[in-house]
Amino acid sequence: MKNLYVTLFAFFVSFTVFGQAGVISGTPVLCAGSSTSLSDTPAGGTWISSNPGIATIGTSGVVWGVAYGTATITYTAPGGSTATQVVTVNSLMLSPLNDGPACVGGTVNMTAGASGTATGVSYNWTGPAGFSSSISSPVLSGVTAVMGGTYTVTATSATAGCSATGTTNVTINVIGISPTTTGSCPGQTMILLSNPFGTASIVNYTWSGPLSWNSSLANPVLGSASTSLDGVYTLVVTGTGSGCTATGTTTVTFTTLNIAPTSNSPLCAGDTLLLFANESGAASSVSYTWSGSLGYTSTNMNPVVYG
Repeated sequence: MKNLYVTLFAFFVSFTVFGQAGVISGTPVLCAGSSTSLSDTPAGGTWISSNPGIATIGTSGVVWGVAYGTATITYTAPGGSTATQVVTVNSLMLSPLNDGPACVGGTVNMTAGASGTATGVSYNWTGPAGFSSSISSPVLSGVTAVMGGTYTVTATSATAGCSATGTTNVTINVIGISPTTTGSCPGQTMILLSNPFGTASIVNYTWSGPLSWNSSLANPVLGSASTSLDGVYTLVVTGTGSGCTATGTTTVTFTTLNIAPTSNSPLCAGDTLLLFANESGAASSVSYTWSGSLGYTSTNMNPVVYG
């Protein structure tokens, strides 16, 4: 009897079961210029944005905000199933401003100038002299020179994922005057001097005085000194564009000074010579300078020359 050999062939079929794409996780809100991360399971799939002009997404699920708007992010799992998530891109811009310049003692109003779609914005201002504020439009009152400088504001929106920073420069001006006069004696020309000081770059002058006299010059000439010019002269100085004004006065007084020098001459040899200035007039704080033969000098009003 012949042996019967039967060969059996076994066929094995292998296949992989892919899981379905799950719900996309991560924060779907961000600001233009910033990023957020999304993830999904199973791993190994691909990401795509419906509007790269609004938001782009990389192979690892990192989303970059490009411009304000919304984009739909799609995750395709290795098995072909998909999941979607709408991403919102917000915007937040700052254009800080102030209404200066101001003069010392004045007020400066500042504003962050926030714009965009971000909501729930908080503010943090810092500036010279330890300044800080948490409101959008702080006010500087009774300003001093040290309060001038650069002020920085940072705006943050936690809900929109936005932050922005800007600066504004505050100018504090100082202006002052110290009016004086020159030329108060007979024959001299009387001139009013404004003597301004400070940081205001452009100023207007307004002088007023006795008998309705006025002038817009910085240092006006009154004329030849005489009692008709006596009186109080007032000057108001305005710094154009600086917010500054200052007021001062000077008193004009016509002053006379006369001398009629005499001595006790004639004298004999060995006698003592007495010199007399005989000064008269309204001038005060008068100084004297005598000179004579053989190089003689003296600063006394009535010097004595011993024989």
